[in-house]
Amino acid sequence: ISIVQPLLEELARKIGATCAVAKLDGTDIVYLARAVVPSKILNINRNVGGRLPAYSASLGRVIVASWPEEQARALFKSTDRPKLTPKTINTISGLMAELEKVRRDGYAMNDEETTIGLRSIAVPVIDGTGKVVAGINVGVRSSHASADRMIKEFLPELLKVQARLRHLIA
Repeated sequence: ISIVQPLLEELARKIGATCAVAKLDGTDIVYLARAVVPSKILNINRNVGGRLPAYSASLGRVIVASWPEEQARALFKSTDRPKLTPKTINTISGLMAELEKVRRDGYAMNDEETTIGLRSIAVPVIDGTGKVVAGINVGVRSSHASADRMIKEFLPELLKVQARLRHLIA
């Protein structure tokens, strides 16, 4: 965490948005680190130690997408998958299609699936051996940034942090 926090804070300042790192714990993600821009604090409870279901979170999807398909399917089957918002993808087929997209694109987008009014984009945190060990994301109010803007402006910055972390994590 001591490696990640300064990078998160730098990223948050640079893009003016909340950033977080989380790992998988069972069928949930758990937040390990978070950096906020005071003027852009999201009115949601996503503090360090907080949890979200992996199936619905961009951070969960970038981690689970690194798994073999059957292992990912088993994880989704092993948990309740309520629709947290009308936009939540919660069917096995829908989630598997999302994971395929994440594998192809290298990132996951969550567009108001966990909370109405919240959009996030995440990339995997990869260690020096090539293993996905966590995810890093940027979260904003939906009114602050369109999905296109997140891909064009925030994704390149996330990828820079991802590359820096890969060299720092053994």
